[in-house]
Amino acid sequence: MFDEMREIVDEFLDESNELLESVMGDVMDLEEVRDDEVVNRIYRALHSVKGNAAMLGFDNLSAFAHKAESLLSLIRTGEAKIDKPTVELLLHVLDVLKLVLSDIRAGRDDGRDTGAAAQLLEDLAREAEAPRTAGPGATPLSESEKPPRRAAEGPSPPAAPPSEPSPLPEKGPRGEAPSAGEEAESGGFAFDLEREEEKSPPSPPPPRPSPRPQTAAVREGPAAPLKILIAEDDFTSRIVLSSFLAKYGDCHVAKDGLEAIQAFAMAHDQDPPAPYHLILMDIRMPRMEGTAAAKTIREIERGKGVEGTKDETVIVMTSALDDPGTIVKACYECGANYYFTKPLELPRVKRQLQKLGLVPSDS
Repeated sequence: MFDEMREIVDEFLDESNELLESVMGDVMDLEEVRDDEVVNRIYRALHSVKGNAAMLGFDNLSAFAHKAESLLSLIRTGEAKIDKPTVELLLHVLDVLKLVLSDIRAGRDDGRDTGAAAQLLEDLAREAEAPRTAGPGATPLSESEKPPRRAAEGPSPPAAPPSEPSPLPEKGPRGEAPSAGEEAESGGFAFDLEREEEKSPPSPPPPRPSPRPQTAAVREGPAAPLKILIAEDDFTSRIVLSSFLAKYGDCHVAKDGLEAIQAFAMAHDQDPPAPYHLILMDIRMPRMEGTAAAKTIREIERGKGVEGTKDETVIVMTSALDDPGTIVKACYECGANYYFTKPLELPRVKRQLQKLGLVPSDS
């Protein structure tokens, strides 16, 4: 895979290095410039490196970037303090990330020993979370009460692969969202919902107007090449998905929700109409988010009388969000068919598209 995707890997390396360089000054100024947008820029850079590394199979790099991203999450929420040791550690982390990227560019793997830096990140995160885990209203733990720091022992293990995404379950006869039990029977989001429901079950979303059967958009079988729209603001994700899906048809790209709507409308306005068979839509995009764009696309289809028919476009939402309540609510409200969590695992994407009848089954 590495040789076949050399061009994609090079794009990933270039973009990742640019991202890390762009936030280096932000990290250096972090102690004095305590601005939410500065913290968010650093977080987004680490999040992008993590997700794209995982998509390309660099699991060790992704796991290390994830630890740094987790610390930034605690800084964003105010649970971790910004002081000189934290800033120095983050600068060291950026240097380590760039060294790993250099290893990959030189033809080596991403197995550089990042254990020491990873351990420091874990220690800071644990110290920040200790008062929270001690219970509501508890006083922060003293140094003697905190868990002891462990010595670094080699590289941190790669992150566990995400659970395979599942299709949206069908709605009930009145268009309401199914219960967790119904989710389990229909093979929906029960793998997450059943665990989360023990804590605080998500409130059911309002029913969509004119609900359609979940299977309406499934094709009878792969025939002519697909027409695919990839709506994604991340450059590397667009390249990877385009390269992967090119074998199944023609791929077009949009950088945000507004471009996706424009491309969809233009496809229907052609003479004769040439609508998209499949749209992969990121939820978080600039100008207009994916959920709003998907909802508008369904409204266009409703106006043209194709909603709920075999000519309806399959919409698959993608996002790094992992909150099941948000997932179900967003997908029901915007009319999406499926939801994939990032980082995407391309073999799993293929299997789900096979279930939809969009790509041929393996012989």
